[in-house]
Amino acid sequence: MSYTSYSNYLGAQRCCNTSRSGTNGLPGATGAAGPIGPAGTGGTGPTGPTGPTGPSGGPPGPTGETGATGETGATGATGATGPPTNPTLSDVLANGNSAGTFDIDMNGQNITGVNNIDLTTINGSTYPPIVDIPTLGAVLIAGNTAFDKNLILNSTIGDNSTLSSAGLGILNHNSGTTYGVGLSGNDFLISSGALIPGGQNINKMLLTSGTYINLDAPNINVDSGSGLTTIGDVNGNTNGTTLSVDDANEKITLTANTGVNLIKSTIQYPCDFNDINTTLSVGSAYAQSFYGGSALTATLPFVNYTNVGTQYLITNSSSDYTLTVNTQLLQSIFFNNTASQSKTFGLLESHIFTAIKTIDNTTYGWSCV
Repeated sequence: MSYTSYSNYLGAQRCCNTSRSGTNGLPGATGAAGPIGPAGTGGTGPTGPTGPTGPSGGPPGPTGETGATGETGATGATGATGPPTNPTLSDVLANGNSAGTFDIDMNGQNITGVNNIDLTTINGSTYPPIVDIPTLGAVLIAGNTAFDKNLILNSTIGDNSTLSSAGLGILNHNSGTTYGVGLSGNDFLISSGALIPGGQNINKMLLTSGTYINLDAPNINVDSGSGLTTIGDVNGNTNGTTLSVDDANEKITLTANTGVNLIKSTIQYPCDFNDINTTLSVGSAYAQSFYGGSALTATLPFVNYTNVGTQYLITNSSSDYTLTVNTQLLQSIFFNNTASQSKTFGLLESHIFTAIKTIDNTTYGWSCV
C-alpha cells in the first residue's frame, strides 16, 4: 500500500482504522540523505584534577636592551607644608634635624645626650683657636715669672740648656754630661754635674770658698786632690811652657824649652830611712839613708824619658855593713871611669845618683858622683 504523505501513513496506523492492509511489498530504495543540520553546542563538563607540576624551564635568557624613556608622568600632588620661617627646635627635629641657615634658640634650656659636636667657631672666633707661640721677649715683658718651673732652651744644632732656680744646666750631647752654673749657699759653682740646691755638688769649681778653686782675694787656691793640675800653655799652641802639680806622685814639673823638672826632693829634701832592702820609685824622697843589722841593697828606678834627670842622695850610714845599689834591666851606673849594673858602698859612704841619657837619646842609665 502506498501513501501519499507521512500523515496518511500515520492515519493508516491508527487503531480505529479497520481497513486491512494488503501484503507488504518489498522495501523501497533508500532515499537520499538529507542535509546536515547545524552543530549543536554541548554543555561545559566539570573541571578535571590539576596535573603534576612540570619540570623547570631553561636558564633565563639574556637581558634585553633598555627600552626608550617613557613620557614624563603627570605632576604629583603638592607635599606637606615645611617648617615655619622661624622654626622651633621641635619643628626642626620633626623635619629631618636640619636647621638650614637658621639658629637654634634654646631659650635658656640645656642640650643633653649629645654624642658629638663639630664646632667651627665660638662667638665668631675660629675653633679650635689658633694660638700664637709667644717670643721669649713677650714672655719676659708679661711678668718674667715662672714660679717653680724650668726654662728649657732646646737646640737642634748644639747643646741644650735648662735655667732653673738652682742655676743654669748645660747638657753636653757628646758625653751626656750636664754641667751646672749657679749658687749653692753663698758659693758660686761651676760643676761637671747638675747643680743640687743645698746639696753636695761634685767636681765643682768654687769661686768664693771651699777646697777646690778659691779666688777670694788676695789668695788664689787650687786643689785638684790626687789629680794633676797644670797651668800655662797646656794645649801647646805656642812654646808649650807649663807648670804641673802631680799630687799622686808628689811631683812639681816645670816644662819649658830646656825641659827642666823640679821634683819635690830637690826642693824640700825630704829623707827616707831604710833598715831593709828597698826599691826606689819616682815618688821616693831625694835623700835615702840605709842602716841595718846586715848588708842591705837599694834598687834604683828604671830610667826612661819620663823620669830622666831624677836625683837621689843615697847614704850607707852603717859602720859595720856594706850597701849595694843596683839598677833594673841591665841599665848601667857610671862611676870613676867604669860602667856596671851595681855599685857597692863602703862603710859610712854617700853618693848622688842622677838618671841620665847614655849613648843616645833613647838609652838611659845612672851617673854616680
